[in-house]
Amino acid sequence: MVIGVRNSSKYIPELALVAEKDGEIIGYIMLSKTSIKSADKEFPALNLGPVCTLLEERNRKIGGELIKTVLAKAKEMGHTAVFLAGNKDYYSRFGFVPASKFGIKCQHNVPDELLDNIMVLELIPNALKGITGTVYL
Repeated sequence: MVIGVRNSSKYIPELALVAEKDGEIIGYIMLSKTSIKSADKEFPALNLGPVCTLLEERNRKIGGELIKTVLAKAKEMGHTAVFLAGNKDYYSRFGFVPASKFGIKCQHNVPDELLDNIMVLELIPNALKGITGTVYL
């Protein structure tokens, strides 16, 4: 997945970060371009994924620090919203909410019990006001 995104026009090098320890990469995160499409409009957004840490480095808040850092950088660069497909209990601590609250659905056929795991964070308040449609993750 990472190689595919890195070789595409969706890749944003400034929003692909690593965490290092003693010269070894122990964590990685990437935000890439996506969009919300409606019948007549397209709204640019970002997609978070993957975020990962080495197994032996998990539960040391490395992933959380990568998330906070990349979101701050994206906001600084002028991006307005970030989407993801992930664990709602984990990502809600960073301010992510179900995208369905905005009337935004995912292009994949997601079972009803997992719909709240398609999430979004507005980097700019009200960035998604009046935006509905389908996000392409």
